[in-house]
Amino acid sequence: HYSVRDAAHHHRMIGERYAPLAALKMFEAGKRTSALRIAVAAPAAFTRSFILKAGFRDGLAGLSIARFAAHHAFLKHLLLWEKQQAEDVSSKL
Repeated sequence: HYSVRDAAHHHRMIGERYAPLAALKMFEAGKRTSALRIAVAAPAAFTRSFILKAGFRDGLAGLSIARFAAHHAFLKHLLLWEKQQAEDVSSKL
């Protein structure tokens, strides 16, 4: 059985479920992020998946998985940053 129907479904799941939940978990744990971390997270996740975990050996499937890992990492840190900004604004009120 497959947990996602196709690449578009996987993309939606990352944006609507996985990344927001990961960002919330990080926020609740008191983790912080920065513009630099947002910029570095995606290339680092791609490199980890495609190069270090030898995703290149799986061809297009490995490339797709690495790309989804990068997308998840970017969104997770971006959403965490948005939560931080909202918290900073509300604490100044």
